[in-house]
Amino acid sequence: MTNKLIFYSCLHGSQLANVFLRHFKQDYLFGAIKVLALAILIIILLTYIRLFTKKRRFLHKNQIKKKLEGWIGSGLLDKKPEELRNMPIPKKMLGYLNLRIRRQYVIDELINMRRNFSGELGANLSILYERFGLKQLSLKKLRSEKWHLRARGIQELYVMEQRDMLDKFYDATNDENEFVRMEAQTGIIHMLGFNGLEFLNHADYYITEWQQLKILQQLDSYEVRPSLDNWIQKWLRSENNSVVLFAIRLSDHYQLYSQHDNLANCLHHENENIRIQAACSLAQLANENTADILVKQFPKENSHNKIRLLDAMETVTTEKQKPFLIELLVNETGVVKLKAARVLAVCCPGGLDYLEEKAQQDPVHYKGIFLYAQKQIPEWFS
Repeated sequence: MTNKLIFYSCLHGSQLANVFLRHFKQDYLFGAIKVLALAILIIILLTYIRLFTKKRRFLHKNQIKKKLEGWIGSGLLDKKPEELRNMPIPKKMLGYLNLRIRRQYVIDELINMRRNFSGELGANLSILYERFGLKQLSLKKLRSEKWHLRARGIQELYVMEQRDMLDKFYDATNDENEFVRMEAQTGIIHMLGFNGLEFLNHADYYITEWQQLKILQQLDSYEVRPSLDNWIQKWLRSENNSVVLFAIRLSDHYQLYSQHDNLANCLHHENENIRIQAACSLAQLANENTADILVKQFPKENSHNKIRLLDAMETVTTEKQKPFLIELLVNETGVVKLKAARVLAVCCPGGLDYLEEKAQQDPVHYKGIFLYAQKQIPEWFS
């Protein structure tokens, strides 16, 4: 009897547990559905708000663009700069620019137009930028603690040719933020051309490879200054390694053969990137002594730099360097040996014949080298 009671009690308890679990799962499922539905509703609402905001901004921007085109089309840009500078701006125009968002849109439009116009028309756009009070907004950005606003303020000011801001730009070339420095350097070159390179005399931070290439591209729009030679001599002695690298690139880019000996001195620099850049640029500015200078530097470099040196030597090597290259085939290993074989085959008369002869005499060590060098010879050469 007792066992039956225990059995029925357990059975009843199990049924109660199943009922409880079933109800619990149903409640949990209903709750999850409610949460999911609420989340979907919120996502739809946020998406709608975002799209509505974007559409409103787009329509607002188009409206401002039409108004600006109307103002300009009314004859503002047809006036002489001095006349435009002294004439009163209609209050209706100034009143329309009371909202900050409108002022920013007008700045953006003026900048787009200023990039495409020069001369008197471009000057008038810059005058309008000042007369509309938009310069103050750019200056406020320049003083911001946020780096992206400082960078944007600099860009607006230099595109609109605000040359009275040059001192601020020079200060910003040593800003703690890399992007602000880059924008300031770009702005100075934009307004002064080669004279803007003066910022290199006071550069405390590293100038990135990308920025160096960007500046070189900018400078191509300006006439080379005769004083560039003297400036480069000074920059090659800079304590800022990136300034030295840039000076070497300038010598190479503008084919300043007068800098050959100064670049040769850079082969003794403690920075290996400077040494290799100097070697590569020497090969582009080569004279009768260049190959011997690179040969002398070769033993002082590590394996990686030896490969770079051999790449540079490929354009300056002559019959005179043949013994040196043959010595490398004996004393060096790996890629250095293969590079030496390539230079020997391409640059030295009879170099490939020498490698073929060595391959026949010692196929274990030289056959692979010979086959590699043979493939490296250009079709026009063979």
